[in-house]
Amino acid sequence: IEEKEREKSLEELKELYDGYLFSAEAEKRIYNPDMVLYYLDSIVRYKKPPRNLIDDNVKTDYGRLNRLTMNEGNKVLLERIIKEEGIVAEIVTKFSFDRM
Repeated sequence: IEEKEREKSLEELKELYDGYLFSAEAEKRIYNPDMVLYYLDSIVRYKKPPRNLIDDNVKTDYGRLNRLTMNEGNKVLLERIIKEEGIVAEIVTKFSFDRM
């Protein structure tokens, strides 16, 4: 891919797939590798972005989110998370039956 096309593709990836921030101090966004590869596969094969922006492999995740929003309390919470652009939480690195 030419440099100009590469830059355009990177901007489209940023716009279409946003990216995740896993820390309140994070400065760089992390992208879902499945979605990035899905997008790039279309660019390489067909010289254009995919018609459907969501890979079938991740559609089940969106289905789960949709079911979560059926409860009004969950819907309000998810809207707040989206508007505030993230969740700040402690990530557990070790699991123990004693702590459960």
